[in-house]
Amino acid sequence: MFEPYYSYSRRDYAVIVATDTEGNYLCVRQYRQGIKQVTTEFPAGGIERKDGREYGTSGDASAEDALEAAKRELLEETGYTSDEMCRRGNE
Repeated sequence: MFEPYYSYSRRDYAVIVATDTEGNYLCVRQYRQGIKQVTTEFPAGGIERKDGREYGTSGDASAEDALEAAKRELLEETGYTSDEMCRRGNE
């Protein structure tokens, strides 16, 4: 094993703060190599790009829509979907 371990990304990403029908926050548990622990986090993931670049400006036609990325990540990480999503943050 190599130490210290660093991970750096400049990708644009979406973080989803979602609740179920009972008002419970939907979170995921993931192992984080850097701290060697399992953490509890909100679902999140990168906004995919069609041109292979890691990041770009908001509204770039070569990037996946941030809301679509959020919907995809919510489904991938929790199995949940929603028709009641809204944008927050830099968009």
